Amino acid sequence: MREDAATPEEQQMALRLARRLAQLRVQAARSLDELAEQTGLSRATLSRFERGESSPSAAQLSRLAIAYGLTASRVLADVEALPVRHLPLASQPQWRDAPSGFARRMVCPPLAGFATEVIAVELAAGSEVDYPEPVVAGMEHHLCLLQGRLALQVDAQGFDLRAGDSASWQSSGRTRFANPGQEPARYLLAMSTPR
Repeated sequence: MREDAATPEEQQMALRLARRLAQLRVQAARSLDELAEQTGLSRATLSRFERGESSPSAAQLSRLAIAYGLTASRVLADVEALPVRHLPLASQPQWRDAPSGFARRMVCPPLAGFATEVIAVELAAGSEVDYPEPVVAGMEHHLCLLQGRLALQVDAQGFDLRAGDSASWQSSGRTRFANPGQEPARYLLAMSTPR
């Protein structure tokens, strides 16, 4: 999504995300050069993210989250909403990465003291999201495909999911989500951090 096409709410979220990324780096006592080396993102790119001049893609946000030992959902939760127990559909924070065809809605945001969060994902036809390494080793995942097809790769295993299928795993290596179909793939993903 082009920045000038963003709604005021999306622009505010982008600014909060920029502030949060800068805060995480300061808390981790890392320079932009150190973070660039760790993530493979350029120093200039990282600086633009922290100044709110551009927003990270899903893959870039994942790399940044991994560098801080967090999930992308956890980073976004810090800027999306206060912890809640009831969240109407209209209030569930959404985030889109138009270039990758990835959209997510935080159905059940992370809450202090809780290990599980639930996101609703839409992956456009022909799109994929690839996580070369686990965001948090041992994180438990439960996926239910609601619509479309999904080619799921967990480590060296591949699965061709159809609507209604589910998959459960603990992260230990690469995880790749790809939509080989002609329509959007929509799925729910519950993730629990290891205790």
